[in-house]
Amino acid sequence: MSLLLSVLVAVSFPQEVNVDLLVERLGHEDPDARDKAEKRLLEIGETARQGVLLASYSSNVELRTRASRILAAWDLVAVRERSLGPAWKVTLAEGEYGLGDLQRVLTAFVPVPLEMPATLVNSRVRLGKADGTPVWRFLDQLCEAHGGLAIPLDRPQSAFSLVAGKPSRAPTCYAGPFRIWIDKLTLEARHPYGQEWKGARMVLAVAWQPNVHPIGRDYLSDDFDFKITEITDEKGALIKDQPTSDPEGEGFTHDRTWESCWRRSQDFAYPKAEVRRLGRIKGNIKLAFPSTVRMVEFSNPSIAVGKKKTFGSSTVALSSYQRTEAGVLVELQFSRSEDKEKGIGLLSRWSNSSIKLRGKDGSAAVLEVRSRFTSSGSGNEGARVSGFFPLKAEVESLSFPFVEDHFEHEIPFEFTDVELP
Repeated sequence: MSLLLSVLVAVSFPQEVNVDLLVERLGHEDPDARDKAEKRLLEIGETARQGVLLASYSSNVELRTRASRILAAWDLVAVRERSLGPAWKVTLAEGEYGLGDLQRVLTAFVPVPLEMPATLVNSRVRLGKADGTPVWRFLDQLCEAHGGLAIPLDRPQSAFSLVAGKPSRAPTCYAGPFRIWIDKLTLEARHPYGQEWKGARMVLAVAWQPNVHPIGRDYLSDDFDFKITEITDEKGALIKDQPTSDPEGEGFTHDRTWESCWRRSQDFAYPKAEVRRLGRIKGNIKLAFPSTVRMVEFSNPSIAVGKKKTFGSSTVALSSYQRTEAGVLVELQFSRSEDKEKGIGLLSRWSNSSIKLRGKDGSAAVLEVRSRFTSSGSGNEGARVSGFFPLKAEVESLSFPFVEDHFEHEIPFEFTDVELP
C-alpha cells in the first residue's frame, strides 16, 4: 500500500476511542489527565455508559466520584431533551405556496398539525428561503408574508394555530422551542398614597411548542418567571433604578387566560423626556419542568379507600369512593413536607384534567372537580380534591401522573431598538 493511500485510509477510518482507557484515567494521579478524560467521556455520551457505570462502584474514591458525576450529567441531558422537546426547524425552498399545501409540507419538519381558518387554506403566499429556520420564527415570517394571518395566544395544546388577522409587530425573540415578545409597553403616571410616581410598564409574554409543557402554570412562585436585567436608551446608557417593583405593593401580575402562553408585567424607571427609543432590553425567564414523574394508581379503587402512595416527600391517599347511578364520587388527599429548595408547591405537581377513572370495558372518564381545599403550616402542605367521574362501567383503576421532582430551565431574551409609546 502506498504512503498516500495509507494516510487516506487513516483519515477515513479513525481509530476507535478506547473508552476503557479513558475510564481508567478518571482515577489517574495527574489531575490534568483526570480532567481531560472526564471531558472526553462527557463528549462521547451514552455509548460509554456501561464502562462509566462500572467505575461508579470502584473502591477508588476519585474514580467513583468522577464516574458518578458523568452519569448525573448524562441523565440531566436526557431529562432536558425529553421535557423540553426538540427545537423543530423548517427548511423550504424560496417560492410561492398555497397555505393548504403548507399544512401538508410542514409535517415533514413539525410533527404536529398546523391549524388555520378554512377560508384561507386556498390563499397563496410567497416565502423566502427557510434554511433550518426555527418553527416559531418561520410562522411569524409566514404571517408577515401573507399579511392576513396572526398567531393567536390560545393555540391548541397539540397543534400550532394561525387565525385571520394582522401579524404582530411587537419585538420578538426566539430560543429553541420558545417564542418571547413584548406584548405591551406603556409610560404611566400614578399617585399611590398621595405621592406621584412616574414609570414604565412592560408586559412580556412567552409561548412554547406543543411538545413542551411547563409544570405548575397557575401555581409557580416568583422564582420561576420573567426577570429584566438591563434596559438601555438608544445611546447605550443604562436607565437607572430598574427594574423596580410596583410602588402600590402589587408587584408582578400574571395573565393566566391562555393555556399555552404566559404573560407578566414589570415596572421600570420612567425614561427621560428626550428618550424615544430603548436600545436594549435584556433578561431571562425561568420555568420549571418535570424531571421525575410517577404514575399514581389505585387498582380496584372501591376497596382501596384509605390506601396511600408515597413519592419522595409527597403522599397521595384515596380517602373516599362512592358509586352513584350517574357515576362515581371520589376524594383524594395530598400532603407534602415543605421544602423551599424544591421550588414548586404541592398544587403544581399534578393536573386535575389528568386524573382518570378507567372501566374494565376500556371506557374512561376525567375527574370533574367539585371542590378543592388547600392548607399549609408547621412545615407541611396539604390539599383535598373532591370530584365526580361520569363513568357507569365497572371500574378497574384510578390513575394520574404526579411530579415527584423537577428542574429549572432559564431562557434568555434580548430586544433591541424598542420604540417607546
